Amino acid sequence: MRKLKWVFLGAAGVAVIVFVGWNLYKASRPPASPAPVESEGVPARVYGRLEPAGGEVYVSPPVTRSVEEIRVTEGEVVAQGEVLCVLERDVEEARFRVAEARVASLRKSVELERDTFERRGELFATGRISEYEYTQAKLAAELAARNLQVANGELALARAELAQLELRSPVAGVVYKMDLRLGETIRAGDNTKIVVGGRGYWVRLFVESFWVDRVREGTAYKVYDAETGAYVGLGKVVERKPYLGGRDFQSDDLRERFDTKFQEVILDLEPAREGLPLGLSVVAELAPPN
Repeated sequence: MRKLKWVFLGAAGVAVIVFVGWNLYKASRPPASPAPVESEGVPARVYGRLEPAGGEVYVSPPVTRSVEEIRVTEGEVVAQGEVLCVLERDVEEARFRVAEARVASLRKSVELERDTFERRGELFATGRISEYEYTQAKLAAELAARNLQVANGELALARAELAQLELRSPVAGVVYKMDLRLGETIRAGDNTKIVVGGRGYWVRLFVESFWVDRVREGTAYKVYDAETGAYVGLGKVVERKPYLGGRDFQSDDLRERFDTKFQEVILDLEPAREGLPLGLSVVAELAPPN
């Protein structure tokens, strides 16, 4: 019995050693590579959003002020530089008028001092006044000219401060958003109230790096509403951005990866209907290459 006991204990010890050794061996080996994804023949679902042609341009004020005038409405076509709205500017107008009056006064002063200097020059040339009197007239004329130069700079600054309270369209296109009311206060840097952009639609797609070889300029893809599946229009590839990066939104598609890089691809959209909302989340299916 004693011998059987020792045989049993020895066998158990060997089994433990083999088990531990086998697990250490497996732990030391690199993990197995995942099975390759079979992508041939599978359409790629690519997400993006609807933009005005050329992208949105956000117009924001440099200072916090109330709205005094609204000169355009949503959907209106505007020229580059056209005034969209005017902010409260009583202080700036008063400062501009004061600067304008000072410039006018100093111009007269410069003319008078210049005439005095010229007369003193004639008198000095004939010896009827001293060099000191001539020099004083010259210095007075130069000082008046410098004062006018400074005043002109102050007038230009006052004009610029007044002009910045007229918010103008930076591009020729359409007013897509004008979310303002008369008397409403708009804060400096608030770019959520006014949006303008080019006429027509773009689709900005974010294509996973895994699928970028399927995108070719000139190729057309059907575009759908990402939420309802409704047909939005036909988009033709017009540009591929020359870099890969992140993305500023996520979709609800559980099959989509977010741990990858994306290439921005621009489609020129032929819309299926009028009045498509900008910012609409869309999806396109990139067919496998032929």
